[in-house]
Amino acid sequence: MLRPEELLYCEQGIWTRGARKIHDTHPVGWATPATVLRESSNICAAKIGEKLGKEKLIAGLRASDSARRLLWGSRARRGSAGRSAPDGPHRGGYERFGQG
Repeated sequence: MLRPEELLYCEQGIWTRGARKIHDTHPVGWATPATVLRESSNICAAKIGEKLGKEKLIAGLRASDSARRLLWGSRARRGSAGRSAPDGPHRGGYERFGQG
């Protein structure tokens, strides 16, 4: 279980895990799960994945409005198959550029 207010330490940008190093493009210290998504912290995402396991991580991302907006844009909506899709008749918004 991961609480929205839970603080995770993102290692200031470099985390050695066994023989591997995980890097972030910019240092992040302590962060909530929402901040981890917003800042795109590879390190804390890996820590969340370890904590939750693969299936719970994927289910949580699919269920999260914040994750949908971040990964698929602010106009994302839930599709009938449980996936997010952009709004609009073409689902790509091409009509805005005179191509639809």
